[in-house]
This record gives sequence, C-alpha cells and structure tokens, in this order.
Amino acid sequence: MHRGRGRGGPSRGGPRASGSSFRPPPSETPPGGSNATMVTTNLFPITKLPNKKYWQYELTITPEVKNFARRQEIMARLKTNVAPDLFQSLPIYDGMKQVYVCSELKLHGSGGGKYLVSMNNSPPQVGQRGTYEVRLTKTSAVPVNFSDLPRLLKTRGSSVEAITVATNLLQLIIKQASNQNHPHNARSYFTDQGKMIVQGSGLELLRGFFQSVRPGINQMYINVDTSMTAAYRPGNLVDLCMDFMNTGNARDLALPAGSRGFKKLENFVKKIQVYVSSMKRVKVIRGLEPNADGFQFNKDGVAMTVGTYMKSVHNIDLRYRGIVGAKLSGPNETPIIVPLEVCMVQLGQLYKKRFPEEFTSAAVGFATLKPQERLDWISARGLAPVGDYARSEYITESGMEIATQPKTIQGKVLDIPSVMFKGELKPQNGAWNVLHQHLNEAAPFTTWAAVTFADRVHRAALESHMKSLAECCSNLGMKVGPPVKILEGGGQYPERALKEIIDEAARLGLPKNLFIVLIVLPTNAADLRTQVKHWGDIENGVRTQCIRESKLFKANNQYWNNIALKLNARLGGRNFVVKSPAMARFRCEPTIIMGADVGHPGPGIQRPSVASLVWSTDLDASKYCAVTSIQHPRLERIADLEGMAEIAIKDFASRFGGTPPSRILFFRDGLSEGEYKKTAQEEIQMLENIWKVKHSNKFPKPPKLTYVIVGKGHHLVFFPGSRNAANDGKGNCRAGFVTDQNTEIASALAPDFYLMSHQAILGTSRSSHYILLRDDNNEGIAGIQQLAFSLCHVYAKATRSVSIPAPVYYADLACSRAGFHFSPRSQHHFSDTSSVSSGGGGRQFDLEQWTQEYRPINHSMQTSMYFL
Repeated sequence: MHRGRGRGGPSRGGPRASGSSFRPPPSETPPGGSNATMVTTNLFPITKLPNKKYWQYELTITPEVKNFARRQEIMARLKTNVAPDLFQSLPIYDGMKQVYVCSELKLHGSGGGKYLVSMNNSPPQVGQRGTYEVRLTKTSAVPVNFSDLPRLLKTRGSSVEAITVATNLLQLIIKQASNQNHPHNARSYFTDQGKMIVQGSGLELLRGFFQSVRPGINQMYINVDTSMTAAYRPGNLVDLCMDFMNTGNARDLALPAGSRGFKKLENFVKKIQVYVSSMKRVKVIRGLEPNADGFQFNKDGVAMTVGTYMKSVHNIDLRYRGIVGAKLSGPNETPIIVPLEVCMVQLGQLYKKRFPEEFTSAAVGFATLKPQERLDWISARGLAPVGDYARSEYITESGMEIATQPKTIQGKVLDIPSVMFKGELKPQNGAWNVLHQHLNEAAPFTTWAAVTFADRVHRAALESHMKSLAECCSNLGMKVGPPVKILEGGGQYPERALKEIIDEAARLGLPKNLFIVLIVLPTNAADLRTQVKHWGDIENGVRTQCIRESKLFKANNQYWNNIALKLNARLGGRNFVVKSPAMARFRCEPTIIMGADVGHPGPGIQRPSVASLVWSTDLDASKYCAVTSIQHPRLERIADLEGMAEIAIKDFASRFGGTPPSRILFFRDGLSEGEYKKTAQEEIQMLENIWKVKHSNKFPKPPKLTYVIVGKGHHLVFFPGSRNAANDGKGNCRAGFVTDQNTEIASALAPDFYLMSHQAILGTSRSSHYILLRDDNNEGIAGIQQLAFSLCHVYAKATRSVSIPAPVYYADLACSRAGFHFSPRSQHHFSDTSSVSSGGGGRQFDLEQWTQEYRPINHSMQTSMYFL
C-alpha cells in the first residue's frame, strides 16, 4: 500500500497491548484560560543525549546491491566474520551508504579500506558469484558531536543543517536493534503478535511500530506510533498458492502456461524467498513452470524429470502431480525447476506491491484502533520500543537515555466558526445538517440528463432515483427542471449514449455551461469512469456527476442531499460560507488563497508526477478554480508554478475589475520535513518572479505573501483525558484542538503547530501539521490557526469540517484526476499497472511524449469546480 490520501479516516494501528498501560490524566487545568487544556502525546523525551562522538564513513559495495536487506546482511557479515577487529564499537548502518562508529576505524591505506565479503560458505574470490568488495572511506575529519545540540535547540532556525545531521544519526541509533530483530521497512518494524490472516489473498497483516526522532525547542523527542503492513503468509508454498487462488484443491494449480490464472499466480509469487528442502538453501522465485514434476532436464548426460529426480536423489515422493512449480533460474540461465511442495515461504517477507483493492475493508478494520487502545499499544512495556530502548546495546553504548512516559503538552480549543446557508448554523462535533436549509447561492438544476451503464439499474429505477434527487435539490432551494433525457447506455461504448444526450441538448439549444449529466456506473468501473470523465472534462466540456451503482441500493435523503451539494457547486452555486473573525479579515482587501500539491507515481511506476494549483475566486473563499500540469517523476517542487500562479492571478484580477491581489495566502501540500526548506525557497522565488520580473508594471506594490506547508503524513497523535474539555466523547480531541505555539514540542526548525480540524469517524483521529515559512501578511501563528480552521469548513461537498483546508484538499483532488487528461486509447495512461519499470538499465524518462498527449481541461470547464 502506498501513499494513502484519506482525510480524517481510520488510522493505521497496532495490537491491543497487554500488561501496564499509560492513561492520560482525566482533567488538567493549564494556565492558559478557559479554552486551554492539557493532552498526552506519543512523544518520548530524550532525557540524555549521547555522550559519544561519531565518525562518519561511506560504504560502497561492488557489484552494486539494490536489495536493502541484502546490503544489511553484507554489512553484518563484514563486522562479524571478515573484519571483527576493525570495529571497536558497534557500527551504525543506514542500509545505504553511511556508517557511523564512536571509535575511529583503523583503515589500511590513505584511500580507505577494502574487504572481500563472501555470502557463501566458500572463501571469497574477486568476480566469484556471492563475493562482494566492500570499501569504507572516511567522509569527514570532524565527528558528529551532540554536545552542541542543546544550545542549537534553544534558538529556532539556528543551524538547521547541524540539527538535521544530529537528528538523522539519533534516528539510526534507536532503530538499529529493532531492525536487526524484526522485519522492517524504511519507516517501521513489525512483529507477528496480533497478526491477521486475510483469507483468499495469500497475505497476512502485521502490526508494528513507527519510530522517528523530532527536534523540539530545548528537547529532542522520539515519536512512537503504531503501524501495519502486509506480508506473504509463511509456510508451504502449495498452501500459499492455493490460498491466493482461493481454492481448496491443489489440482487447481495445474495451470497452463500463458493462461490468465498462471500469469496472475506467477506475478504474485515472483521474488518470494523460499527455503528449498531438497537444496537446503534459501532461494528466490523467478517465475513458474507448468507441470513441474514432468519437466525434463539432463543430469550427467541422462534425461530425467523433476519428479524422478526428487525420488531418486532426495527420496521425496511428490504428493502433487501436474501442478505448477517454482522456477529459481533467471531468463538466460540453465533452468532450475522445483516442486512447490519442497518450498517453504520464509517468515517476515513484506508485501511491497499494491494491496488488493478487494481486501481493503479488511485492512482498514485491522488497522483501526480506538484512542486508548492505541496509547496502550504505544506505551506498553512488553511490546513497544519504549520498553526495549534501555536494552538496546546501540543506545546503551551511545550514552543516550529515553523517558518511558509520554510527553504531556498544552493546547487549546479554537472557537467554532459558523456555517452560513441562507441561515446560520453552528457545527456540533465538527458536523452540521443540511436538513431544512436553503443553499447560500443555489444554481439552477434545469438542464440535465441521466444515463445508467450499470446492468442492475434499469431505466425505470433510474427515473425513480432521479425523482428523489430532484426533490432534494428543490428542498435545498435549487430551481429544478425536467430531464432532457433518461436512458440506458451500453457500458462497452459509453460515448454513444453520451453523444445522444448532448445532441438532444444541442437540438434544444441548451448552453453547455449549465448542462450536467448524471451517470450511474458499476461498482468497480475505473476504466469506464475514466472514459466518461475524459469525454466530459476534456473533449466536450460537459459537466458530469458519477454515481456508484452500489450506493443506490441504500440511497436515502442524506445521500441525495450530498449529491445535490456536489451538483450545486459544479454548476457554479455556493453551498455555504463560513463566518468567523479570520474570514472577516480575509474580506478587508483583495486576497487570493491558493492550495498546491504534487502527486507522485508509486514505486516502480514510470509515469509523470502531477502538479496542481487551485485558487479562490470570491470574497468568501468558497469558490475555486484549478490548473494542473505534469512534470518529471518524483520532482518535489512545482516545476511550472510561475506559469500556473500567473494564470490564477490574472483570473482573480479579471473578476475584480482588473485589480490584482494585494495578499496571497499560499497553502502547500505534499512536502516532507526533509525537503520543505529548499523546495519552498524555490517556489517562493517563482511566485516573486511574477510581480518582480514579469508583470512589475501591473502591480502598484508587490503582494504580501504568506507561505504555509500543510503536512498529513506525520505520526504525532494527541490523547485528551476522559474529563478533558478537548475530549469528543470517544477519546479523540474535539475538532478545533490546536497545540500552543509556545509548547515544548514546537519545531526547532521553523514556526509550526498541529490542528485537529475534523472529528474522527473511526479509530484515532490525526491532526494536520502546519509550518509557517514566510509571513509578509503578519498573520502569525494564531492568525494562521484561525484561518486554516475556517477553511476546513468550506469544503463544498461535505457537511463536516475536513482535516486540511479546502483549497489544499481541492489541489489533491485535481492531482488525482490526471488520468482523465489522457485519451483512454492512449498508450500513456495512468492505470496502476501501466508503465511499470523493470529497473531496466537506466532507461531515460521521456516527459515530452507524455506532455504531447496531456490534454488541458476543456475551455468551458476552466471556471468550474470540475474537480469535486
């Protein structure tokens, strides 16, 4: 599973811990006024920093080893078998190229030390398979010294580089022991306690821990959180394959080469490590072979089958005949085929492919933990890393000491803004109801049509559903007209039915900019939805609203009211606005709010990253436009931000009599803490170029810029006490909880805060992290807190506050629609299985080919909220 994009949904969890646990105090009254409160975090203070100096070395392995676990094995073999006397202290290895030690290495030669490491039982020889040359080179004459860190932490922003180096090394120290003893990825380690088998998938779900070191004011902290991942089920390979193919009969594994089932199973088992009992070695599966026991090969000039060989050489009578076997050889090597039944899948192999969509609900249920369960797991002595830190030889050698109790900090609950329909509403627990409300500005729903491409929804049923929708639209104040057409369309060629609809609309002389088509799709119809959206958004400029077939069978007034909100916003209406002191300040002078994001392809996928920019177009910050572009894969900065922001500023000025904005409030999503400073500086420079270089004559004075990063990928969680004013009744913080700007956990690198702007529906809620990098408008932390919280209430298609400001959410939605900009018939499409790189030979990515086929949004849609 990669890069989730949920907003305030269930969070990743760990197992229910046994033994002692920590509970936040029921109620504490801090010295901060009536809205102030104390909450427990999942941060553990480092009470004593390392008292050792650490020298840094670069480690290179020849030939190159791409596998992370294999590099760690080579390093371990170097330390224990090849050069044990070299390391007078424990080596801290990052799994890539950096090694730290607190006793300087006595390397031979001025250029560093070279060592041959054999991963076989035979003596190492240059060029021999399984033999690696390991080179260690000292990279700095000055060691990493933690004695200066307390001084650096006192002043925010001082020596960011030195703090970052120290933070990274501390992180390596705390992870060494757990990574050596447990399956892990770059962020977390996992145990098999409380695991869950996902029947029919060949997988099991593991619980584990995320660990990260964070610099605060005057203090370093360890952030410990629960985590989860999928792994291959250990055990006999026959059982694994049967489970994956969802069969109880091993004979069903007699799959012909090239068949759909064969390809599916082969793709699943490739790269799995198995212990082959006939070889008494661990090998990697490279593919499958049909009818494995009948596969013929020559042994000492005599032709024999795999089945005969197993009996004559290893005295193994095969139980399963005619089924597929494991291929252990590469494409240009002598074939090595073994029966599935002599292979045992090794424990703790993490599943790195996209998690099967049909099992997502099982994974969500497994991950969801109530707040107290989560805190129990994090602070439990027997399971959590907190209990193991004192036993880690790496931490002990460093001299570091870590508190066993989580940090309690001060925060407050912000005043809840009002939501204005025709009348005023006050949200309760982050939510409100549209029942008996009239939309703030209702768009006419008078030129529309509906079509079903779902086999189970026929025309009569569609007419009935549309009648319910029309009634809800009318109750909300929208003027409703009869449909132009309601019809059944063939899912194979949706364009035919859609063309029939717009031809009828054209015959009646209906304008495109007010026309909308409601489309019922089968439950799993990603390709069909892409066809429909490309037809509407790109080719024809017709608004479309897709409805899943499965939603119709339980559709009620609440569901149709939610659809009505989307329709009104798509048609140019305004559902509601927010009333708050922050929004009142927003209206005082021409101000544009921008949200920006970059979405990246998943691991191994060779396709562009997608950048988006959305901007406010009214004085209530409730209506937005968007522009998107594609750029080189995994480029963090928005490559064409200057051009995209120029479009936004020109559009804003055209709506306000030619007056450009005097204030720009820029909310940036998608930047990690390790990259935000450099990327932000580049993006701020691109924005300034617009009014300083390109259009200086059009700006009487430069607009004042406030640049804020909004982060969702952090693991900091807040736990209010049972009688705490911030408790929402379910153990989560109420919507509006925000950390105090002077709290000890505030970042030592830049002004920041955490805001819980939404109510959790399931599990433990997670706040968003705001980092203020530029503030020409002098909003300050308090002003940004109020403004961000208000903007979390203007998300047009929800009747609850969301976890990030609406413009940032909209930017994310615009990025997610990148696939619609390519023709469904194009070879450059955005399906998750397309353009998968095999790692092949450093092939250059050709952005120009993608750019030529990337079509912009249709002109008639450019001023609409098409991205909802």
